[in-house]
Amino acid sequence: MPAGVNDCLRGRGPHFKDRAEEQGAAVRRYLERNTLNASALSGYPIDRNDNNFVHRVCLVEIILSVPAVLLCLSAVYGFFLIAVSIAVTSNGLALHLRFWVLTFWAPFTGGVLIAFRPYVSAWISDYLGCMLFVTGFAACWLGMRAYHHRSLPALLPLCAVLGIIPLGLMFDGSEQTLALSRQVYVFSAAALFLFLTAAELWRGVVREGLAGARFGAAIFSSFAAIHLIALPFSVLMPIDFTGRLPISGWLFIMIIASLLHTVAAVFAVVVMIKERAETAVRVLADTDSLTGLTNRRAFTAKVETLLSDETERGGGFLLFDIDHFKRINDTHGHHGGDTVLRQFSAILAQISGERAICGRLGGEEFGLFLPGKTGPVLDVLAQRLCRAISLLKVSYNGGDIRLTVSIGVSDTNGRTCHFILLFEEADAALYEAKRGGRNQARRYDPGSHAPGLRTLIADQTSVGV
Repeated sequence: MPAGVNDCLRGRGPHFKDRAEEQGAAVRRYLERNTLNASALSGYPIDRNDNNFVHRVCLVEIILSVPAVLLCLSAVYGFFLIAVSIAVTSNGLALHLRFWVLTFWAPFTGGVLIAFRPYVSAWISDYLGCMLFVTGFAACWLGMRAYHHRSLPALLPLCAVLGIIPLGLMFDGSEQTLALSRQVYVFSAAALFLFLTAAELWRGVVREGLAGARFGAAIFSSFAAIHLIALPFSVLMPIDFTGRLPISGWLFIMIIASLLHTVAAVFAVVVMIKERAETAVRVLADTDSLTGLTNRRAFTAKVETLLSDETERGGGFLLFDIDHFKRINDTHGHHGGDTVLRQFSAILAQISGERAICGRLGGEEFGLFLPGKTGPVLDVLAQRLCRAISLLKVSYNGGDIRLTVSIGVSDTNGRTCHFILLFEEADAALYEAKRGGRNQARRYDPGSHAPGLRTLIADQTSVGV
């Protein structure tokens, strides 16, 4: 802070009265030029010889000054810089976190350089400081692309960061003209990269449906709009450099809005990361690690949800079992058996359709639930699947592995029932298919089921299941 301002605030120093009057006159000129009432702002009538008023207007000048608001903004960036740096220490391989460290470090440093422009050269404070601000916005966009596993273009950020240098060479005008050119450039670049960041978040909304990504996209879009709105203010109400400190009322309001948007954007990104982590854990818990299909627990839960939905019309269940799988393991090893399981799972996933549910129920057993499909159409589908799979060859270790499947068929057939009943019926039908020679599909026959299954069906029917 310049010595004259310190003297003004402390009420001492050589020629205090003259300096106080100079400070008061500068602030009054600024207030009058912006159609503000100095008496209303201070709360007291203006007395040009009143030192208390001079103290107050000096304080207003400092609060509204560009260095003060930039230091406040840098302090917020510094806080988040520490937080993200701690995250990087625990997950140093995350590329998006490294970019987001740069997102806060660059404007933090740039804000400090610009705030202390009276003590450093103009090229360091103004141009290097503005370049660092643009670097921060570009790093934010690149970090979001890295988070969504997208390519990282370098040309656009590099051109945006270095493009501010020609401004100092092209414009040979007043300090106010040069400041105006830098403001327009930085605000335009910031709006561009903030809109691009919002676009990346919208892609996350479409692809993953994360609420945090939707909120973040709205915040970054709003943040970009603020920078665009600030462009005409830069021209119509330029920063005042006539006093000891550069003053701008609209820039003060804009930086306060930027502080609020920064906090909101960080919160939205944290929520998005948390939601994605929870989704990843949930998918991991519901997925069979070998085949990538739904595991038995999740398969049962999904089918039960459909069966309990009154708007659904029941459905059919196919229970698959790979024939002679133990022989495949003994002949080709467990790795060969795993290859067969993965290949069969891929085929099952391809034929399932959007609404169907397929999963690995254990070992070489797989299930396929088809909502709304009942009756003879299930039998036709099961027989066609048997024939199609018998024609497939799984390439392994320079040779081919032939496989066939046996299928048990059951459906709701107008009943309201739980999945356990469908499974027991299909399991009984599968047993008949294997006993009949394998490589075939059988529908559950109530006349030939085991006594235990008869009891289960009777119990569920008696309670209206």
